[in-house]
Amino acid sequence: MTLGTQPLVSVVIPVYNRAHIISRALDSVIAQNYANIEIILVDDCSCDSLELQEVLKQYSNVDLTYIRHKTNLHGSAARNTGIARAKGEYIALLDSDDNWCTSKIEVCLRTLSENDVDFVYSQVQKIGVQKGIVPLFPRKANETYSDYLLVRNGSIQTSTLFLKRSVFDKIQFDENLVRFQDYDFVLSLELIKATSFFIPEVLVYMYDDDQAGRISNSFDYQPAVYWHNKVKYLLSKRAANSFLVSRICQYMIYSGKRLTAMSILFNPVVFLYTNKSFWSKVLLVLLVPRQLLLLIKLLIYRLKNTTKALFNQND
Repeated sequence: MTLGTQPLVSVVIPVYNRAHIISRALDSVIAQNYANIEIILVDDCSCDSLELQEVLKQYSNVDLTYIRHKTNLHGSAARNTGIARAKGEYIALLDSDDNWCTSKIEVCLRTLSENDVDFVYSQVQKIGVQKGIVPLFPRKANETYSDYLLVRNGSIQTSTLFLKRSVFDKIQFDENLVRFQDYDFVLSLELIKATSFFIPEVLVYMYDDDQAGRISNSFDYQPAVYWHNKVKYLLSKRAANSFLVSRICQYMIYSGKRLTAMSILFNPVVFLYTNKSFWSKVLLVLLVPRQLLLLIKLLIYRLKNTTKALFNQND
């Protein structure tokens, strides 16, 4: 279980149709300045499994376990499969299209040990069209994880999670969920009263260069409704209604269910208990055609880049 005094860390990577970019994630694990690591890669019945297995031959000298599902079961099941096989005292999760900075495991392990908590999470740097660092603020002392995520728009991104193995003796990822698996898992952490510590440092890089087939890009509102119905009685009124507006209403508008979305959006109770910035944004989505909104976003993005380039030239 250990290498010298180093505890074993199990890195669980679910993958689906990412053979062309999986090396980015794997290389970032291998480049860690922490030595005692095992990698468990769970192939969720990818269409490119043969190509993936060819890529993995390059990592024959690495402690890497490859598991393939016989059917596509989605990310939650893939993570559960990997965690069940893990031998480490600690579990680090990594999505196949993300990667880590070289100090990720070392910093997480030290922070978790020094603060005696169940898990830690850090900042993420988004790379691509949607650039930026999230979250910019930690969870407040007495704030629920769900209020932090759904009301204040905080972030506990899956690839930042570093947890004690003992956490998974109590909870798993919900394999019935196609979407919102990250929110649901954090809510499960909340229900078992898991303690955490936020690392205000970018340890993960998240890319948007592989959008094909990504479930998170879908505007199907049914998975959002399913999850909302599952957890709404566990959430505060502000969290439940903020999710109802920011996700379900917005997806309904994009799916052509405008009247239904309007009836929710203009419900006085929903308005009262919703993050008003979310409500205003969705109202704008309702009133302005989506193509025009996308054009405005693109213009703003280009303007920011142009302004930044001009400032750099002046410097």
